[in-house]
Amino acid sequence: MFVALYKGIEYKISEDTYLPEAAVTLLKEKASLTKEQKEYIESHTVKISK
Repeated sequence: MFVALYKGIEYKISEDTYLPEAAVTLLKEKASLTKEQKEYIESHTVKISK
């Protein structure tokens, strides 16, 4: 999912997929996301502790 969103490749979300917070930040800064994609990744973000 990350690569598809980052590269702008069409991707149909068929089940809940969560992304690490760092990946979401990168996508929001670098990728051309639709409003729906932004809302999805924001609500499917996990924080990973070091």
